[in-house]
Amino acid sequence: MSENEKMKEEEIEIINESEKPELKTEKTKKSDKKNETDDKNDIDELYENFSSFLKKENFVEDINKELPAITTGIKLLDAILGGGIRTGILTQFVGKPGSGKSMLAANIAGSFQKNVEKSIIAYLDSEVAMTKERLANLGLNQPPISPHSDLTIEKVFAILEGMFRFKAEKNIEAPSMLVWDSVANTLSNKEIEAEDLNTVLGLKARVLSFLIPKYLKNLKIHNVSFLVINQLRNKIKIGPMSPSKQMKFLSANDSIPGGNSLLHNSSVLLYLDVKGVATKDKYGFDGIITNVKAIKNKFFSPMISIDIVGNYNTGFSDFWTSYMFLSECKVLKTGAWNYLSSYPNYKFRTRDAYNKYMENPEFRKIFDEEVKNAIQREIIEKYST
Repeated sequence: MSENEKMKEEEIEIINESEKPELKTEKTKKSDKKNETDDKNDIDELYENFSSFLKKENFVEDINKELPAITTGIKLLDAILGGGIRTGILTQFVGKPGSGKSMLAANIAGSFQKNVEKSIIAYLDSEVAMTKERLANLGLNQPPISPHSDLTIEKVFAILEGMFRFKAEKNIEAPSMLVWDSVANTLSNKEIEAEDLNTVLGLKARVLSFLIPKYLKNLKIHNVSFLVINQLRNKIKIGPMSPSKQMKFLSANDSIPGGNSLLHNSSVLLYLDVKGVATKDKYGFDGIITNVKAIKNKFFSPMISIDIVGNYNTGFSDFWTSYMFLSECKVLKTGAWNYLSSYPNYKFRTRDAYNKYMENPEFRKIFDEEVKNAIQREIIEKYST
């Protein structure tokens, strides 16, 4: 090799060496990590100072207290909601008639009574479809309460205001709930008095757009859950053009009464749709299987679809909902005889499952553990971010 070729080769090696990344020592790595931590602390401090400045100047109020989640009484439903039904927010149930909205709302209100000491519950029934006895069967029995009827939209919010004032005067901090059943069937004062429909078209939406934002902040201050039930309605087609969809999960022919304010201010929007029936021959009772998904959810991933199983007499069942979920997860083998994969020697018919669950403590313990693990695996881990 000539002298010139050797020099060129040495130059190439020098260039290649200069292009190699500098190997970081442990000391350098620690220094970089410290710098990153310092930068993060500086940014955190900057945001804290900004928030403090806004509060100090009275631009914002400090009402960002933790919103408690109260169990619905159905573990699977709790999971897709992010822990249960929250207080301090507006939650809306929508669906076609017969999908179990009122039944589920009463079950959840009953769960509030059962799990929260000194909770205040009010059930507003504009459809005059509920009785004290029916609510008691669905879980509102500690103590039983009578539904309020003869409602207008203005009266609904007056009752909500009354709940705030009562809780403040009695110094009751426990989570409470107001159920409004339903928006679609409640008129405003002017709509009741009107003789010409055309004079009040769109009035309900305008009234709600004024009242809902006005009361939202107080829901959080007074620790109240406002659960609103609404119907899906068919849109009226005028002219040759088809109406546009109100939301993606709806068909072009469906709409939710109450206007955009009700939609935008719902922190959770739960959509219920009938999937099938539960028969006495199979389950030991007559009931309904309803598909549920949170179209809108500020506390967990939305659009997770589950099925809940309800008894027409007592409402939706945690056991039977969990039973169906385990079957879908292939943890529970079903057929002529059913059994848990982890407890194969204990076999039973479907209609006898609940009695077996109550009679056998070992089976009950294994069943509950399998439900917990399946929810963690199929819901929490899969959809948590």
